[in-house]
Amino acid sequence: MNILSCHIENYGKLSNVDYRFNEELTVFNYENGSGKTTLSSFIKAMLYGLPSTKTNAKNFDHRQHFYPFDHSKFGGTVTIEHDSDEYRIERFFDNKSATADYVKVYKNGNIADGFGENIGKKLMGADEDIFIKTAFFNAEDISLCTPQGIEAYVNNYEEGTLA
Repeated sequence: MNILSCHIENYGKLSNVDYRFNEELTVFNYENGSGKTTLSSFIKAMLYGLPSTKTNAKNFDHRQHFYPFDHSKFGGTVTIEHDSDEYRIERFFDNKSATADYVKVYKNGNIADGFGENIGKKLMGADEDIFIKTAFFNAEDISLCTPQGIEAYVNNYEEGTLA
């Protein structure tokens, strides 16, 4: 799977922003607070959705954290190439409920049915936890940067041996 591009209508501090990604590797080397974590959260949310906000929650969840202060349209699009097909995911989030989110998937320009909310699982066969562990890493995870390290980590996770 290759992420080709994304358009962020509004998601956290990112508003009306377009990104294009290299075929091989795209590196974001920006200052703290520039939106790198917000971009990674956006991509994950586009593939796996955002849980509904709990009315009695004491802390902000991702839906509340990234919801625009001006209450404008919240979401965007991601274009992905997978198995020689191009998929365009449109997803816009309600301010509280995942059941009120808008989601459409296009395959090679035509509406594709049967994806449900968990598009990443359907497209790649990877649930959200596996996606997070293989797609995003920080300085604490640097030891996993070798292919053998990542493979061992994912295999151990799938077998249920990691906490």
